[in-house]
Amino acid sequence: MIRIGLLCLGLAAVHVAAGDVESYKAELIAADTAFAAQSHSEGEKAAFLAWVGEDATMFRSSGPPVVGKAEITRYVQSWPPGELGWHPLKADAAASGDLGYTWGEYTATGKGKDGKPYELHGHYVSVWKRDAAGHWKWVVDIGSDG
Repeated sequence: MIRIGLLCLGLAAVHVAAGDVESYKAELIAADTAFAAQSHSEGEKAAFLAWVGEDATMFRSSGPPVVGKAEITRYVQSWPPGELGWHPLKADAAASGDLGYTWGEYTATGKGKDGKPYELHGHYVSVWKRDAAGHWKWVVDIGSDG
């Protein structure tokens, strides 16, 4: 009888955790949407630097990854003028509520080194981690054209 009670208690805990995962997913979609809104209103550089985690890694289309907030700050500051917009399509989160990811579609526009305008479309994945203050920060950023 005690085993059945413990089993039911364990199943109830799993059910509660599964419910929390849905709220964590919603938090991640909201964070990514706010990140995108800041990119639109203040520019991509300001947004990327406002939402970056201390131990983040950014994967570029060419070259090695950019590792750490200080290096990412230097890299982002070197970006040419342009606009980057995106919207998340899906999120998932750990039951612990401290780690998750979003993915979606992006559009980047600007002028290339040759001065000609460009427009790129693609997909991205962002891995998010809760910081000590409880805020979601991106810790991995990966984008692909096409």
